[in-house]
This record gives sequence, structure tokens and C-alpha cells, in this order.
Amino acid sequence: AGESSTMAAFQSLKEDIGLRDCQPSDLEFVFQCKIELQAVEDCLLRQVADVYCVLIPRESLPKAPAISDLRFHSGECVAARYMPVAELEDIWRGKQEADDLIIPLDSGRVEYADRLFFYFR
Repeated sequence: AGESSTMAAFQSLKEDIGLRDCQPSDLEFVFQCKIELQAVEDCLLRQVADVYCVLIPRESLPKAPAISDLRFHSGECVAARYMPVAELEDIWRGKQEADDLIIPLDSGRVEYADRLFFYFR
């Protein structure tokens, strides 16, 4: 048996972006979404993604960490920045350009965005 999605998300926060001050209980489940990706020419990857967030401020994270304090795992993330949710939504939905952001293009993109931005409203 594998670990729970909550623990996998928590481990990812610690290992992939270096956010070490949060606890598993800080993660709030947001939604679950089916995603399909064309991995390679003859391979379609289908997965179910559990999406979590960590709301800041909270006791374990009284303020957002400085980007320079985060440590990105090679191959998982190369850079990060803070931005208003409304700006991210405009970029994700193609209403605003952002050459320095990568937004996944897959069959679950619209459903994912709809659920994510509904949550943050």
C-alpha cells in the first residue's frame, strides 16, 4: 500500500520546493481532478490528481517564505514567484501573457482551472 495523497503532497512540499515549516495538518484538500496527458507519441497518461493548498498565514507559517529561502528539487520546479490569484487566473485562461510561466496543456486543464479558481474566490 502506498502513502496517502495528503502525505505525498506534504513530502512534495518538503522535497520538491523546500517548504519545511509546514505540517501535514496544514494541507487543505481542495478537489480531485482527472487529467490526461500525451506522455509520448503512443502513450496516454491518465491520472487522478488530488489538489491541496496551504493557506498562509497560519501558526506553523505566520508569513509566506521568501522565494530565496525555497530550495527546488531538480526536475520538479526551476523557479517560483508570488502573484495575485486573479492574475494567475488571467494567465491560465489566456487573457494575459506570461512567457516565464508554464501552464500545462492537457485535457484536464479547464476542469482543473475551474475548480481551482472557484476555490480561491
